Amino acid sequence: LADHLPDPQSATGEYQRAMLYLQSALAIDDTRVEAHLNMARLYYRTQQADQAEKHLRRAIELDPDNVEAHYEFAKTLFAIRRFDDGVVQLRKVIELDPTRAGAYYLLGLIYTREQKLDEAIEQFRHAVRLKPDGVDGYVQLATIHAFRNEIGKAVQYLETALEFAPDRLDAMVGLSWVLSTTGSTEHRDAERAFQLAVSACERTQNRDPAALDALAAAYAAAGYFEDAVKPSAQAVEIARSMGDTAFADRITTLVDTPDLDP
Repeated sequence: LADHLPDPQSATGEYQRAMLYLQSALAIDDTRVEAHLNMARLYYRTQQADQAEKHLRRAIELDPDNVEAHYEFAKTLFAIRRFDDGVVQLRKVIELDPTRAGAYYLLGLIYTREQKLDEAIEQFRHAVRLKPDGVDGYVQLATIHAFRNEIGKAVQYLETALEFAPDRLDAMVGLSWVLSTTGSTEHRDAERAFQLAVSACERTQNRDPAALDALAAAYAAAGYFEDAVKPSAQAVEIARSMGDTAFADRITTLVDTPDLDP
């Protein structure tokens, strides 16, 4: 049933019917673990974490070793930024099912947010070992290694992500940006960066500020500074229209900062 729960945004009537059905089922028998889990999932989808937590706690009370209950609880806690409690639930998931790739991935996200990057890398590596086509894990690993200026590893993980998902936008944009901006002559590749950025812009119809920013960086890396101005300006305009002023300001700062060491 979990895979067939309605999307509250696209099927409000169906969602309400599912909610009423589960409420009625629990009114008759409050010990139905799966009904509590599905109620929690519906509440999670509508960002009602307090109600989701109530049903998840009841499910765990009824079945303390229910992996799905602990995993859904961890997801809910993560969504409301109760990271310490989320780690407790994820550790329980791994204890009950050491092959649950999603639990390691969520742990990696929590450790990343807490700036525990070594621990995050360890968890993301666990995740991709268990689920080799888990593209999210490769992207997260690449992000951490790029942040650490470990360009070779960042490129490796982004290339792997694109092998499994050639149209994955964040991997395309990320790899393009790294290849354009790295100071490593071994990995700098303006031509490949340009190809990736153009592809990303085409797939998003020139409406994604990150893709446009990557295109500007690729032009600049190839020495075509005048050509970089237009996509950079477009990126700023779109980012601001989306309310992402921090991203827009970052681009503006990069464009307006003079080269003090040509």
